[in-house]
Amino acid sequence: MITEQGVLPVGIDDLNGVTHSDFEVRPRLVRDSVEVLDGPDGERASKSDRYFGVCLIARQIVRIGMITEITPEMVLDLVEDDFNVIQAASEALATRLKSFRCAPPSIAVRAAGSVENGAAVSGGAGNAGSGS
Repeated sequence: MITEQGVLPVGIDDLNGVTHSDFEVRPRLVRDSVEVLDGPDGERASKSDRYFGVCLIARQIVRIGMITEITPEMVLDLVEDDFNVIQAASEALATRLKSFRCAPPSIAVRAAGSVENGAAVSGGAGNAGSGS
């Protein structure tokens, strides 16, 4: 799975005094939204778009340093600059992921929205023949 990595300006200090600042995020999945709303934070998340967003970001974070169990409470305790860096990385990942997802050359989409396999659709010309 494609991920985005970065470094937090401040980071998280653990109980041993170690600061964790490098992080990795993965793409947001439909599963994340469903599981947030169906999980223990669901009631609060359904009442607050901001908290829902925090829960989603917490699920997207693969790790911060050596910490791999990221909770919404941990995200709430981040300094705002760190949160902004993670959010920017999540947005950059979504943009990068979209750039990898283009239609295969064998599929063309008409302006009306229908899909034809194996033929390029051009404005007004007849059906394309089999060219291989």
